[in-house]
Amino acid sequence: MRRSSLPVVALWIAACAGDPALPPNAADPGPKHIEAPTAPAPQGDPEPLALVVPRHTVALTSTVSGQLYALEVGLGDVVEPGQRLATLVNADLHHAVRLAEASARSSRARLKEARHRERFSRHKARQTESLGEYVSGDERAARRHDARRATAVADSALGELSVEQTTVERLRAQAEALVVRAPFAARVAAVHHDPGQHVPAGEPMLRLVSTEQVVRFAVEAEQLTAFTPGAIVEFSAESTVLPRLLASVHAVAPEVDAAGLVLVEATFIDTDLVAALRSGVHGHVQITSPASVITTTDQPPTTQVDQP
Repeated sequence: MRRSSLPVVALWIAACAGDPALPPNAADPGPKHIEAPTAPAPQGDPEPLALVVPRHTVALTSTVSGQLYALEVGLGDVVEPGQRLATLVNADLHHAVRLAEASARSSRARLKEARHRERFSRHKARQTESLGEYVSGDERAARRHDARRATAVADSALGELSVEQTTVERLRAQAEALVVRAPFAARVAAVHHDPGQHVPAGEPMLRLVSTEQVVRFAVEAEQLTAFTPGAIVEFSAESTVLPRLLASVHAVAPEVDAAGLVLVEATFIDTDLVAALRSGVHGHVQITSPASVITTTDQPPTTQVDQP
């Protein structure tokens, strides 16, 4: 059976509608592409540009100089808070610590002896006073003077011991600074010295980049009231297929730059999804209400299925 060509002709007419008639010998230009009308973009405040960055970046230094005895991490290693990273050696500092500890032990012994003499002098003074008229007034005054002098000697010994203990604590704190530890969970981004090298005080040895990611963005000063600490924002990355991620504002810069912008940082709430992000991913953020946060976290996500 022969099919009708009416549908094809109808489509061709619809495509050529509104065009001037073709001359008899003109070539058929083919169906014309007609662009669908687009609705005008809604006017409003644009979503601030955002960037995923590490929460902390720190260059680890030592407050005292020393020779790098051991380097226990390498470039790219992931470290935990409190983990030992490097150990320095300073022979002069270790000698000073031992000398101060010995001096403190000597001061402690002198204080013990002074307290014993103080108790003995007070006991003799009380005995003399109890004898009353059987002891002359000069004898009683001498015993009281001995007791006061013994108390003064004991107080002086206590002051010397306090100074020695302060010196010991200060030197021990400096010695503890020879052991460099990780202040937070991070990845080793740079190693500046090798074992055996001398490291001056205050010179960076390692650079750490925290494994925790935050989103940083800039907003106009007029919009800052909506981005106060505790506000919830949604971050959408442009280069990933991840859904919008919720983040809580935790820091707002206390200054406005020359362009009238204020830096804001927010901590991601869903840490499992954030693990797929890397530093440097950019996107947009928008403010959201706490009600939408409760709906998102309390209700299971729904999946839309296209109907055939």
